[in-house]
Amino acid sequence: MGIRDDGDCRRLRALPEREQLLAYANDSRVRNVQTKMLLGHGRFDAVAELDVAEATRRLRECFAFVGVTERWAASVGLFNRTIRGARLRPDDGAHVANAGAYDRNHSGVAWLADYADADTEVYAEAARLVEDRLALAPCR
Repeated sequence: MGIRDDGDCRRLRALPEREQLLAYANDSRVRNVQTKMLLGHGRFDAVAELDVAEATRRLRECFAFVGVTERWAASVGLFNRTIRGARLRPDDGAHVANAGAYDRNHSGVAWLADYADADTEVYAEAARLVEDRLALAPCR
């Protein structure tokens, strides 16, 4: 059972923003979502051990495109360069609804400064992958 339960959602939304975010982030049912999905598990699956090395290998070798929100404009440039015919614009409101929403300096995510899980490593690998691909041919 995951956070999907209406009772869980109501309980979390009733908390002040900081406590809501911390309670959600510390719930073992919702941790490591990126890693679980890269490994073929469901979002709310209880997985005893996650193979982060395999998840990062798949990220690097199995995806034509990888982007990260904190490098939104560069990620859109990579997307356009990678996907033939793509013409996204970094300022296209339909695509940037969440860009910057989790900026650690300007949001409640700063409250999670010491939060780390398998997804932390996987996301760091995604950020390295974006930088590696940008180094090959910067997007303008």
